[in-house]
Amino acid sequence: MVITEKEYLQINLPRLRYSLAFIFALFFWLLSLFLVLDIFAFNLQKFIYLFFSFLFYLIFLTIIFYSDYLALILALIFTLSGSLFLFIFYKFSNELAAYLALIYAILLLAAYFIFKNFERNSLKINWFYSFRILWNFSTLFILILVLIFLGFYFDFSKISQVQIINLLDKTKFIFEILNLGVTPDTKIEDIILRNIGVQLDETTKKETVKLSIDEINKRYNLNLKPESTLKEVIAQYLKNQTNMLANQQNKFNFNKIFVIIILILILNSILYLLGYIAGVLSLVPFYLLYKLKLYEIEKEPAYKEKIKF
Repeated sequence: MVITEKEYLQINLPRLRYSLAFIFALFFWLLSLFLVLDIFAFNLQKFIYLFFSFLFYLIFLTIIFYSDYLALILALIFTLSGSLFLFIFYKFSNELAAYLALIYAILLLAAYFIFKNFERNSLKINWFYSFRILWNFSTLFILILVLIFLGFYFDFSKISQVQIINLLDKTKFIFEILNLGVTPDTKIEDIILRNIGVQLDETTKKETVKLSIDEINKRYNLNLKPESTLKEVIAQYLKNQTNMLANQQNKFNFNKIFVIIILILILNSILYLLGYIAGVLSLVPFYLLYKLKLYEIEKEPAYKEKIKF
């Protein structure tokens, strides 16, 4: 058995500093909700603003959760869930607003107890893992919201080809980063000829492209031409699928459930990746807040057992 030191986080001047952390957590939470209002007019700049506002919300929430003031923590959870209720109710007039706010409050409470269990069993403060606990529970709530929205309220027939094309236009940078060899503006004719991989004369090329496009149109019920771009192909295909889903009388038919599950899995993967990025980025603000004396780390002796064979 050896003696080591265990780190305890304590905020200086409890009332003032706790109040500051509380206010900042609430401020960045409300800012995130405000930015969500324009989520359907998505662009990269708004996404970056939303990402960093949510990041700072979770940073100050993490600091509050490290405290021993349970009344303060419960007050913050109540305030956060209450503001979420007002946001949903007044923005969407949703009868589920109270239930969604309650779900988020329960998730935050669950995150708090897991957070505290991790703290009790750790000798050092792990900011990255602590932040990730709150990120995972918050993103779980986002997935629940998306699932409810797509399953009960979203009308797939309202999706237009123009909207899909505009969305694909905004993802060009992803194609360039992944170096896929194609972009949303690549012509379907060029993709077909590239996949053939052999040299053909002009007449044979045109005939090959025509036969390939006719086969694609017939199989997937599309209306493509050689000059059609990749984004037009994707937009036509997705529009056909959304029309098929919208025409189904049963809201929970197999096709709709399958599409929703795929979308949820894709979103979950994106949020998981963003969680690691956010966790790494959060280390800088935590360090700066420590230097600004928002909190102190106190150490005291603790016993640690070692088993030798």
